[in-house]
Amino acid sequence: MLRKITLCLGVLITLTFTLVGCGKSLEQKAAEKYIEGVTGAEVDLNNDGFEITDQEGNTISAQSGKGLPSGWPANVSYYKKGKIEQSSSMALPQGKNYAIVISSNDSIEDIMDYYKSEFSSGWKVDMEMNVGDAATLMLSKDGTTVTIGIDSETGEISQTVLTNLE
Repeated sequence: MLRKITLCLGVLITLTFTLVGCGKSLEQKAAEKYIEGVTGAEVDLNNDGFEITDQEGNTISAQSGKGLPSGWPANVSYYKKGKIEQSSSMALPQGKNYAIVISSNDSIEDIMDYYKSEFSSGWKVDMEMNVGDAATLMLSKDGTTVTIGIDSETGEISQTVLTNLE
């Protein structure tokens, strides 16, 4: 009996170290299999985020706390005095979508002044709205749109960029 218990423990320990060495938890692997089975898409979950590629080759990915998403347009500024908490990107046939969430304790006025200054050259202001503790700014230029939302209650700035929208 002791031999069987020792053998089972040995197999369990070996299996545990093998799975940990792969870098994915059992929950992540189970979630990947479930999502792949339901959607037919290829799914890659990890501790930092995910990437999902559908059968047409469209990719959605998200990462957390990693700075700007890969491919962020060089001509699109973001509030550098804040801290990027989340970022994501999505590639679709009609264009790319990038999003970031920035935390900041700065005032709405200071943040809006920054964005208005950064996007003053050649950018069209499509909408500007200030309501209480929140503000929104929408801009466009050469097939790129930028939407900035500021919520002073949570201290969050959400910024979405859509590119190649022709």
